[in-house]
Amino acid sequence: EAESEGFAGALSGVRALIRAPMLRAPFALFAGLLVLEGATDVQIVALSLGKLGLGDGGPGLLYTVWGVGGLLGSALLLILVRRRGYGLALALGALGFAAGIAVVGADGVPLALAAMIPAGLGFALVETAVMGLVPRLADDTVVGRVYALSEILYGGAAGVGALIAPLLIDAFGAAGSFAVVGIAFGAGAMLAWRAYARLD
Repeated sequence: EAESEGFAGALSGVRALIRAPMLRAPFALFAGLLVLEGATDVQIVALSLGKLGLGDGGPGLLYTVWGVGGLLGSALLLILVRRRGYGLALALGALGFAAGIAVVGADGVPLALAAMIPAGLGFALVETAVMGLVPRLADDTVVGRVYALSEILYGGAAGVGALIAPLLIDAFGAAGSFAVVGIAFGAGAMLAWRAYARLD
């Protein structure tokens, strides 16, 4: 019974998105971001233990710097929303995340650490901006269902990313797989630029 209620809630969240066209592009971006989060969890381990030679503590070090970027992103979001709106925050966040991820494996440890800052900053901008847009663009009666859908995405999309990551690493190597997903995510964000601009 609980599973059926959860499924019904997820369907209600999807229907709410269909009825709120301006939420579709932000949620598509958010879903893509979560897929890549799941993928990077695997990729970072492979990169830090392999090419970077950071040992067992390497993934933790990289994610610590990611977290610093996330704190900066939270502060930047307040400035962007006050001066312009959520659309610019989404666009800049997506491009910052894509740029950081694309170059994280291109060279040695210093570049990898530096790249984690825009990656974490961009992730925080997109995630927080999408959550802030929901009560502004969804009907009051379905806001809870849209948030429930976002929680399902956290687990489901990240799981998909974790399954894809080994295939990417096998095909392109740990460093190359970062470049592939970063460039692809950045290109997708650019294609939806107008949709983000309309939010402002």
